[in-house]
Amino acid sequence: MARGLSDGVVAAGSLRGGGAIGGLAGARGGGAPTRARRRGGVQAKRGREASSPRASCGHEKGRGGRRQRGVDGGATACGGGADDRIILGKPLTPGTTVVSDGGAFALGFFSPPGSNSSSLLYLGIWYNNIPKLTVVWVADQAAPIIAGDSSSSTPAASLALTSASNLVLSDATGRVLWTTNVTAGTSPDSSHLAVLQNTGNLVVRSPNGTALWQSFEHPGDAYLPTMKIGHTYSTHYGVRLVSWNGPGDPSRGRFTFGADPVRPLQLVIWNGTRVHWRNSPWQGYMVDSNYQKVGGRSAIYRAVFNTDEEIYAAFTLSDGAPPMQYTLTYAGDLELQSWSNDTSAWATIIKYPTRACSAFGYCGAFGYCDNSTDDGVSTCRCIEGFEPASGAEWRNGNFSGGCRRKEPVRCVDGFAEIQNMKLPDWYTHVPNRSFEECSAGCMRDCSCVAYAYANLSTSAKKDSTRCLVWTGELIDMEKVVGSWGDFGETLYLRLAGAVSATINTCACIVLDLEFPFLVYDDIITATDNFSEASMIGKGGFGKVYKGVLGSREVAVKRLSMGSKQGTVEFRNEVLLIAKLQHRNLVRLVGCCMEGDEKLLIYEYLPNKSLDATIFNSARKSMLDWSMRFKIIKGVARGLLYLHQDSRLTIIHRDLKASNILLDAAMNPKISDFGMARIFGENQEQANTKRVVGT
Repeated sequence: MARGLSDGVVAAGSLRGGGAIGGLAGARGGGAPTRARRRGGVQAKRGREASSPRASCGHEKGRGGRRQRGVDGGATACGGGADDRIILGKPLTPGTTVVSDGGAFALGFFSPPGSNSSSLLYLGIWYNNIPKLTVVWVADQAAPIIAGDSSSSTPAASLALTSASNLVLSDATGRVLWTTNVTAGTSPDSSHLAVLQNTGNLVVRSPNGTALWQSFEHPGDAYLPTMKIGHTYSTHYGVRLVSWNGPGDPSRGRFTFGADPVRPLQLVIWNGTRVHWRNSPWQGYMVDSNYQKVGGRSAIYRAVFNTDEEIYAAFTLSDGAPPMQYTLTYAGDLELQSWSNDTSAWATIIKYPTRACSAFGYCGAFGYCDNSTDDGVSTCRCIEGFEPASGAEWRNGNFSGGCRRKEPVRCVDGFAEIQNMKLPDWYTHVPNRSFEECSAGCMRDCSCVAYAYANLSTSAKKDSTRCLVWTGELIDMEKVVGSWGDFGETLYLRLAGAVSATINTCACIVLDLEFPFLVYDDIITATDNFSEASMIGKGGFGKVYKGVLGSREVAVKRLSMGSKQGTVEFRNEVLLIAKLQHRNLVRLVGCCMEGDEKLLIYEYLPNKSLDATIFNSARKSMLDWSMRFKIIKGVARGLLYLHQDSRLTIIHRDLKASNILLDAAMNPKISDFGMARIFGENQEQANTKRVVGT
């Protein structure tokens, strides 16, 4: 999977080939680096070159500079204060460097690669143990330093630690160019110091060791091992990489990379304020190890830490691994790079976006980037159940119009499993829901288009569930199969005619909000596994059972497999009665489809059906004339509502005594809308395809 760069070729914006003012150690690779240093500019053998003003230590002695000899007895360098630190009264100036204790990184002044003038200087941190200048951090300077005459006793710039625990970068006139801007209430103390750690992190510390400021919290374009990229929930603050503005311009570029402040489970590359690329939301892995193909060594371990206070990602390297980093290029690519001792160059293992169609929203609504091909061709496809909104535009390579449904979807339609997907953006994270609750919640919400679930078992948060739901267009999807470092998962998409196959969970909607969700096993329990003792009625459609869900009595209508009332009638009844609200119409609590089972859950009416009263000698006495007139008026009111007063004009087509139910006060309620038809506002007649009704 690693795609190495040929000798002398550098990916645009991916590294900083050139010269540095200060030391570059002779050690290479990932072994124990030496602490050798050279003074002056070192021209890169490959990649871009940068010029280096001559460095001189002599004029630094009055400011604390001194000549230091490397441990190998070879190269020399001018250092400000101790080897790996800056202390009060010992500033860092051009021609001197601070080198981390392990020799991996150096802090100093450099001339940018690709710049037209060698007199432009920036303060930065670079690798000290590889021969090609690779800058990983640059002080946030609005403009470069103009190097002065090397014979002058006044240095062009200096980086000093103040008594207020701030690092301050000033030019030769004393003008402040950059500062750490530490605002913590610390009293002046000469024991404050700034240390360059062997991770590449520059840290300002108080006397008790507390970190007051660190460059890892204000990164440049490089994401280094042990650096945190994430989001703090309380402050909505997150560390972001910032690209260079160009190949020779380290000033702030257009692209940034970090955790999405609105949906912090995902990482995003922004082009200004617009999303350029995003990864799929975190699905719960804590540590993921990947392997370089060359030599078969374990090279990188990625980890995600999620607590109630923050979520962040970090990575580390195994012992003996070569230097590796993620770089945000000025072109907007996030590249994982590995240093090769064999070619003395950086090799790009993977970059994001991986392909043209991986860019945010490239394939439009309900389209996805097919990343499962091996030929590297960018391919947009429509997700299952959809087709291109404009075939002509798609044939011309314009996919932005996206896809449209082949068939309209209805509330009772189930969900199809779409596997190995990068999940779409613009989701809502619903907390504290199990998979069953997440699924049922989406099923009962007619506006819910899709959902996905993961158990964040490695999370330290109190709520370790991850229920994501979508209620609008699905944007920015990708088929993920075998992509390095990518994780596809299952998206449950509502489709016309689909029946959810989730075990023990109904494919259903719940119309009564007193029930947060319906589970098939709960219905089995409520009806004592549809026992004869629980049965309260039966007919050609099937049987009706009494049960208790929660603390409420319900009637469960179980359609028999041989019933003429099939899936069409089942859906019809649910759709119609969900839109009808009247005191003389039965109230549907919910419905459930599990395999061949089709269940309708109604409010329980204790006096059963009108025919059960009329033809029961013991109950017939209840039907005196006043009661009969009350029932007749109630049925008439219900029919008037259906035929005239409701938003829909409904013809029941199966009105009979067995479909009139009676509540505890003998109020009638019309039921069984499986055969009903909707008429248009001005429609007077309609044809039926088959004989129905009684």
